[in-house]
Amino acid sequence: AAVSKAGMFRYEYVLDSTRGRKHIFNTVVITGGQLYILNAQCKDKDTDESRALAADLQRTWDSFVVNDRD
Repeated sequence: AAVSKAGMFRYEYVLDSTRGRKHIFNTVVITGGQLYILNAQCKDKDTDESRALAADLQRTWDSFVVNDRD
């Protein structure tokens, strides 16, 4: 999933690697000549614990806000 708002780019994906599957959440914000990055990841397993952690990361990701500097 990707969302773009005036200098904000969000993307989410699942990565398959030799070390297992990972669920990745990224946000990149460019404002006032500054770059802000939020990168969160967790193992992508079919367990209650893994789903709960992914939900926690999703809430953190959703709450990420960068205010313009005056």
